[in-house]
Amino acid sequence: MIPRSSGEDPRIRIDRLEIVISRSSPLPVREEIVVLNEGSGRLHGTISSSVPWVKILDNTLDTRFIQRISLEIHGYETSKELETDVVIVSSGGNAKVRVLVRPFPASVPLLYLDKKVYQFCRVIKGEVVSFSIPVKNRGEGFLSGTATPLSEWIEIPSRGIWTRDIQVIQVRLMTSRAPAAIYPVGRIRIRTNGGTETVEVSIHRSPEKGPAVQVSPSTLRISWVTKGIIEERIIIKNTGTGILRGTIPGKFRWINTVPSIFSVENTCRISLRVDTRQVSETIPASVTLDIITNVGVYPLHIEISRKNIQTVTLHSRIPVRQRPRSRMTVLSQDGSPLPLIYSGKSGGEGEIWYIDGDETSCVKIFRPHRSGKEMEHKLRTMQANPVPVPHHTGLCWPLGIVSTSDKKGRFLGYLMKRLDFSLWRPVHAWYDSAECDFGFSMDAAGRLAELVRVIHSSGHCIGDLRENNVFISNKGEICIIDTDSFQVTDPETFRTWYCRVGTGEYLPPELIEGSFEQQDIDRLFADRFALAVLIFRFLMQGAHPYQARGPLIEDAPTTMDKIRRGYFAYERKTPGILPPEYAPPYDRIPPQIRALFHETFVTGHHNPQLRPDPSRWAEVLGYSRVSGREVAGYGDPAYSGREIFPASHHLKPAYSDENRLSVEVGRRVFRIHHGEIRLTDRSGLQILFLADGLSPAPVCTLKRDILPPSVLVPGTVVYGPEGTSVAYGALIPKIDPGRYVHWHIAADGASRYARWKDRFSFRHRVAACRNLVSALVSATKNGLVPISLSYRSVFVAPDSSVRILATPDICSGPYTGRNQKILEDIRNLIVRMLMNGYSLSYCCKDKSGKLRRVIPPPEVLPYPLLKIVYGKSDDDPADLSGILQDWIMRCEQAFWSLCPCPSHPDHWFPVIPGWCPWCTPSGAWTVQLSTRAPIPLLDDGTRTDSGG
Repeated sequence: MIPRSSGEDPRIRIDRLEIVISRSSPLPVREEIVVLNEGSGRLHGTISSSVPWVKILDNTLDTRFIQRISLEIHGYETSKELETDVVIVSSGGNAKVRVLVRPFPASVPLLYLDKKVYQFCRVIKGEVVSFSIPVKNRGEGFLSGTATPLSEWIEIPSRGIWTRDIQVIQVRLMTSRAPAAIYPVGRIRIRTNGGTETVEVSIHRSPEKGPAVQVSPSTLRISWVTKGIIEERIIIKNTGTGILRGTIPGKFRWINTVPSIFSVENTCRISLRVDTRQVSETIPASVTLDIITNVGVYPLHIEISRKNIQTVTLHSRIPVRQRPRSRMTVLSQDGSPLPLIYSGKSGGEGEIWYIDGDETSCVKIFRPHRSGKEMEHKLRTMQANPVPVPHHTGLCWPLGIVSTSDKKGRFLGYLMKRLDFSLWRPVHAWYDSAECDFGFSMDAAGRLAELVRVIHSSGHCIGDLRENNVFISNKGEICIIDTDSFQVTDPETFRTWYCRVGTGEYLPPELIEGSFEQQDIDRLFADRFALAVLIFRFLMQGAHPYQARGPLIEDAPTTMDKIRRGYFAYERKTPGILPPEYAPPYDRIPPQIRALFHETFVTGHHNPQLRPDPSRWAEVLGYSRVSGREVAGYGDPAYSGREIFPASHHLKPAYSDENRLSVEVGRRVFRIHHGEIRLTDRSGLQILFLADGLSPAPVCTLKRDILPPSVLVPGTVVYGPEGTSVAYGALIPKIDPGRYVHWHIAADGASRYARWKDRFSFRHRVAACRNLVSALVSATKNGLVPISLSYRSVFVAPDSSVRILATPDICSGPYTGRNQKILEDIRNLIVRMLMNGYSLSYCCKDKSGKLRRVIPPPEVLPYPLLKIVYGKSDDDPADLSGILQDWIMRCEQAFWSLCPCPSHPDHWFPVIPGWCPWCTPSGAWTVQLSTRAPIPLLDDGTRTDSGG
């Protein structure tokens, strides 16, 4: 125990009992003893040491609250281990600190803050804002010190810091005393014996009260001994007016939140599940989960303890539920035992368990909040009324009820069909695959439409129809899972169990604001909307119908915002909005199908009854049931449109090169912008097909050895059947699909991690941008121009090498417009790579001067690249080679000025000023990071200097 005095007034307390230093230190060691006065009045006294190698720099004690006593220990002057006492004699009692000199390094406390910037939006006049700052000790011993507000409108009731692991400091913002600025900023200085940090606090005033977020509890403490799944609940309350909307991103793979998207008028509950089986020893014991809302970001602090520590019971918490078992036995509906093995797969409502010895069936075990009598009755109704599924489709329909093996026989879940994941995969993992052929997609979309038609004709609705619930096999068969969440109607009693879940990107505009947990909402027309979205993504290589670009969507950054406003960009009838650049041409889709998309997304936007039903989709997609067989009508002239690739479905036509030698064409390995790349029988070569053919046919007279490997030039032209002179494609050097991926996959954080884990850091991405610009310089010097610089036409490997496609420059007109387009394309590629897949429009300032919501923050852009990113250039676009040379030098400067962040392998920080913008976002553009002195920005976003 830390000694305390027995007196009533004042009382002494010190932060440690001993100080241990290393004898190997070649210099004197400076240490501090923090003395606290826990009573009232003034604490005064003296500090003394009996040995000359411990010097007390100030031996007078005089304080009302806290005082630091500095010591200088000269342990290096002796060759043996030493120890002594520092004695404190005061009016509030006596204390003694043991000083030890040891041959090994000594551990010290270390101050750590999860977050150093706090922003509060929509604060009205006179409002008092309360929040907490977790202070953590990442070292050994006691972390002691104070938290001092540097602004008079910030109050901290208890300023003392005294903890071995974590302490929460409560803070109040008295906004009535804040400066009259629109966005006043204050600071809190946290000074401890483990370091000093500064916390920045800002408020954004609003003339009227809007939504306000309150999360209870603000800190979760989870302790576990046996690995398993631990479930907690948090309550999100809207203490303001209006609708509070938000999301909880999946920052950690071992934490799952259900639902992850919420819309709150009063209160809602979020289930938080921690899978401790995925928590390794390298994961910190305390993490922060950001709750992103339309009024700001709220941090939820989660503390993970790996030993049996009794947790503090909070009034708003629900008791912890653990499932540490990996095996269990349940009873089937007929009473026979079923030995189960945990599969490691879980969702918002339950977990999937495999049956030992049975490869065709599995069991879904519900979580306690779903395994009630109502769910049991619903599943028994579904079992008694199976849906007759069409040919080449399937449903994971309930096959029987399972219960506990004890005498009570409590309901647990249900038995269903088990999918072989070596043959089946969710459709979101299939969009970008090489075998996702257009004709194959038409057939699969037709099967999905027919399956939804059968479900609706049986009196049911799917409700949560989305890409994660639809699986596709290697043969194009369709299967829908999570059928227990369907909207089911009993055909005998006409009782309806409504669907209680939904996914924002697949909800129609009239249901985005709905609360499915509290309202009984019929999902028939919502199914029609979600079916059209899925069919659109089937036929458009994964592009969502409401993904767009242009000035019109600046105030609608999310897909749900665009759905709510009806921004369907593909018909190009609305000025200021265009389809995304990575989407294939919309006219590849037959006109009959485009007409149904118009009925769904345009005329049916505010009129749900006008949306086409699944039977019309099945008919137009060429799917019908004749004598129990499926008939695909894609080849029927009544339904077929212009194919984007002449050889994308049937690779039977005889291709030949310019010497009339046969060329065998194999499967597709890459899909590019307006084209595709396929295998051939030529060693080291692949064939490039373009949507509009190669006209005129490229003729490259350069020797291949003078070009770098990053520039791929079509060589031998490939023609169609004998007797035709149409150039369908050209042979190009082979791009290894095992190494190279599309640029947008390498730029997206989740896709990049799934492919390469941590092997492609931020410095790798900067190097990839440098290599891209270098490849374009080589191409322009040799009279070549890129075929396309879209995100699907540039390839990246984990070693930062790139591959681009280029053809001879045959342009005879003015070069300014074309060069300007090339520079803009390169700029967009660089921004996407550095900003985790976000486009340039999310990184700039709008005309009002307000910053758009940017993830990650704009401060992550290295200073040398700012001229490239923001296009602040007076250079002549006609001098393309000169501009690209300057960009190479800027990429080189950015690459060599970055140091890896010690906290995260994918973060970086510049040498000067020496802090990481990912771990410490400033939240404003007042300072841009650089390898020299920061340059302030003017109000219009330009820099005060004249250079870039």
